[in-house]
Parts: sequence; structure tokens; C-alpha cells
Amino acid sequence: MLPDLFSGALTEWSAAGASIILLAAYHALLLRATRLRPHTTLMGLSRLARQAWLSSIIRRRNQEILAVQTLRNSTMAATFFASTAVLFIIGLLNLATQADTNPILQTSFHASSPALWQAKVVILVLDFFAAFFSFTSAIRLYNHLGYMVGGESAYGDIEHLVKDADILMLRAGQYYSSGMRLYYYCIPLVFWLFSPYLMLLATTLLVVVLYRVDWVLPPGGGGE
Repeated sequence: MLPDLFSGALTEWSAAGASIILLAAYHALLLRATRLRPHTTLMGLSRLARQAWLSSIIRRRNQEILAVQTLRNSTMAATFFASTAVLFIIGLLNLATQADTNPILQTSFHASSPALWQAKVVILVLDFFAAFFSFTSAIRLYNHLGYMVGGESAYGDIEHLVKDADILMLRAGQYYSSGMRLYYYCIPLVFWLFSPYLMLLATTLLVVVLYRVDWVLPPGGGGE
């Protein structure tokens, strides 16, 4: 199994490694800018907006309906993506089992061996499993947050409640964002099924698109 997996596949695994390094470097830059200069990235602005919304909801009276509706929308969005990830996983697992019985699939995807082709599909499945875990974790935290916001009258210290709720909100947003990033990374992985060069091209284009979406100001720009 292992010899078949790595034999004659140096280009395949090199392309996969280069893709991971490129995306990791981009997200390291994005996370650093979000932490140091939050106004320069959409992620940072969204985090500040969630903190302001949460503080306003807790401190103001008669805002329970607005809080429930907003958290419900976030929960429904995460549920949709988690359910979709499960559908992708089922379809990919079904596809992976056909490699030995249907050699046309192997030929169509230009894989050097059935083991390598199955490895690509399994990696794509793992990507969707990670996305499923991220979205379900976000759902769990949104549910906890709903109970916390709804019980502010019995919590005692409002400032302590705001601080604790902000931690849950931040963690839920991080899980949701991670799930979306894992969805994005399935694009290069899908192109990897066809060619390692298409994977590198798809990764490069993905980084360009993410740069256009993620940055409000260029890296190193002002915004404080």
C-alpha cells in the first residue's frame, strides 16, 4: 500500500505540500494582522462588531427577541454547512470505494495508482470531516450563548456576564470561520484529483480571491 502510495508520486505530494505552505503562510499573515490591527481585515471588523452587538444586547433591556433571532440565524447557517459537509462525505466515500471496481475513474483522474487516487479522496473526506466538526462546535457554542444571554438577570455581575459571553462568541466565530476556510480548501483538493499543477493553480487563485475578500486595508496599512 505505502510503496504504491509514494512510488512515482513526487510531483503529486510536492504540489500538495506547496499548496499547504502557501495557504498556511497567507493565513498566518491574516491572523497576525487581525490580532495586531483588527481594522485592516474583515475578520477583525467582524469580531469587533460581534463584541459590540453582544455588549449592547446584554446591557439593554427588552432585546431578547433580537438576540434569539440573531443567534438562530447563526445556528441555522452553521447547521446548513454541517449538513452539506455530511452529504459531501457520503458521496466521496462512495466514490473512493469504486477505485478498484471501476478503473475508468482512475484513468479519468490521471492517478498513477489506485492507492494514490484513494489517498486524494480520503484527504478530501478528512477536510469535510474537519469542516463538519468546526460547524457543529459553532452550533454548540451558539446554543450555550443563547442560554447565557437569556439569563442575564440571574447572573449577578453584568460585567462578568459580558466577559464570559464574549469568550463564547469569539470561540463560536472562530469555529465558524475555520469551517468556511476548510470549505474553501476543498477547491484545490478537488483540482488535485485531476492534476497537481491544477492544484497549484487553484491554490494561487484561491489566495488571490481570499486576499480581495479578507483585507479591508492592505497588509501593513493603517486603520487604527
